[in-house]
Amino acid sequence: MGGVLLLGRSVVYVLVLALAWLAVSWGVTAVEERGEPQRWGTFTTERTETTTGRNGTELRTVYGRWVSNDGALVLPDVELVDATEETAEIVPAYTRPTTVLDDEVVHQVAPGWWSLLVPFLVAALFLGWTVERAWAWGDVAAVASVVRRRSPSPGSPG
Repeated sequence: MGGVLLLGRSVVYVLVLALAWLAVSWGVTAVEERGEPQRWGTFTTERTETTTGRNGTELRTVYGRWVSNDGALVLPDVELVDATEETAEIVPAYTRPTTVLDDEVVHQVAPGWWSLLVPFLVAALFLGWTVERAWAWGDVAAVASVVRRRSPSPGSPG
């Protein structure tokens, strides 16, 4: 029974730490892409999809065609990320075509600096939860006990 419990805890630790790693990777990518050039143009709404969330709120997703101001770049069937109920049929919007995270979406509003903190806060929550669980499950004390047994005592040679 103890081996199964230890295996289960190990799986939980690995999964949660992997999620923390993904969140940090997402944050680093977002920070790196922040410096990519914004290319402004015009977004024209072609269709709107409305779905109902679990709590009954309507979620609206707007898709359309984006054309750069110089006409050199056209993105058909892209999502307008910052759409609201008041979003007009034709709005100014930008894209970052050379990025990993924003290659198929356009934005109406430039993101604030706080949006860069979200992935790191998520990672901190995962790591904090992992430490709390390790403490509650007694794994911190078990590791400390093993370390104490393996370290030489102050008066011993070596």
